[in-house]
Amino acid sequence: MFPLRFIFGKDKETSKLYPFEQEVIWDIILGVVLELKYQHYITDLNNLFCTAATAVCRVLEEFSQGILVDIKFLAHTFKSIYNGLKDYIQDHIYTDPELSKR
Repeated sequence: MFPLRFIFGKDKETSKLYPFEQEVIWDIILGVVLELKYQHYITDLNNLFCTAATAVCRVLEEFSQGILVDIKFLAHTFKSIYNGLKDYIQDHIYTDPELSKR
């Protein structure tokens, strides 16, 4: 299951795929941070990236059958996805010098 394909975004210069650089994830994070004026309070982006990616996963699941199915966005329902994303950051991004810099 991990890494989830939809979290990857393509670098425009190299065409290389990087995790958590999908534009939709960035749009969610920037929208929430700027709209709620949280930029002064943020010290760690990991939780925001994982929450945004989990929300995208939820939307993809809603449309996976080709019709809109209402799936409640509850912590216990998507906790395993969120935790898997947190583990992915810890195990693969922090340990890779190139990804850590990005």
